[in-house]
Amino acid sequence: MWGIMYKNCIIAIIVGCLFSACGGIQVVNPPTAGIGEIRVMNPPTITAMNLRVVNPPDLSGVISFNSQSGIYVSIIQYGDTVVDLTNGQPVYLDPQGSGSTRLKNLLTRNYTASTASGSPVYYAMHKALATINTIKNSLPDDLDSVSIVSFAATNDQGSAGTKLPAIDGQRITSSGDYAAYIQQQLGRQRVNNKTIDAYSIGLDRANMSGADRTQFTTTLSNLVTGRQTSRVYRSTMLTNLSARFKTVASRLKVVQTKKNSALIYLILDNSTAVTANGSTGISTVRKAAQDFIDTLQATAAVMQ
Repeated sequence: MWGIMYKNCIIAIIVGCLFSACGGIQVVNPPTAGIGEIRVMNPPTITAMNLRVVNPPDLSGVISFNSQSGIYVSIIQYGDTVVDLTNGQPVYLDPQGSGSTRLKNLLTRNYTASTASGSPVYYAMHKALATINTIKNSLPDDLDSVSIVSFAATNDQGSAGTKLPAIDGQRITSSGDYAAYIQQQLGRQRVNNKTIDAYSIGLDRANMSGADRTQFTTTLSNLVTGRQTSRVYRSTMLTNLSARFKTVASRLKVVQTKKNSALIYLILDNSTAVTANGSTGISTVRKAAQDFIDTLQATAAVMQ
């Protein structure tokens, strides 16, 4: 550190390791009260230096809204907690594939099995809807479709109540009320004057009771626009999940038209119900989600 006296004020300059050497500081006439004089002895010479960025952030696939038309994707996973893997910033699928690679790497690193009970799928849907509402005015002007695709392996558990943080100050007290709220929002919410297209994919576990299976049908219907059964896809085997995910991806408007911008939210169950289907449950769902992204990427590469 060295300093200078200017108009009875001491200006201290901290340079740390940016200087090649440090000079000495001598206090002349140290004060008993007030400010003394600081004299710089052998002030250091600033020489050329190299700056190095340590652990730079991964910005591949990140792009400002309104700057590029195309496909934007976010991923939310839910189990004992609910996490937006894309941190509220949908990832742009560039034609070269860096965005899709980033998403698939996020799944590889972060989509792991929950260690505690809970399957708050309605809360995860609420989080997606709230985030879409927050960013809707920043999306590309040619946005032509908004879609939410939810994967579930069991009925809603833990959405209502106080265990999870309130969303926009709102708490819903029962699972039934939550289902009604989701349907209400899917019917009302608009983005660029477009309604939200919602689909669900269900994994029917072999150990589901008859009552649970009936309720599961209702849960999956609550997650789609207008409770339309044509938007609900189910699989009784893990091995068929990738096919279901790719089928839903092929139904999305942007995949069919290959033009204009689209926002897509993928909501993934990582609850203990997934691992109840066997040790390969998590890896199979992860691979299905990555296949879903690959289908979108194939469209992004040839967008008109």
